[in-house]
Amino acid sequence: MLCTLQGEEVFNTYGQLGNCQLLHMYGFTEAYPNNHYDTVSVYTDEVTTPVKLHLLFLPNVTYH
Repeated sequence: MLCTLQGEEVFNTYGQLGNCQLLHMYGFTEAYPNNHYDTVSVYTDEVTTPVKLHLLFLPNVTYH
């Protein structure tokens, strides 16, 4: 515990947390780009499975 003087500014930190964690635990987020710890997890199955299905069922369809 720290002692402070009357009127002295006190700072609180929530740690190195991404916006998802801040929202779930504390009910707020930090605007981009202020939160250097904000990340997104992308699992390889989420990317490769749709691509494999596309190639299997729509092999001749191309996008421009």
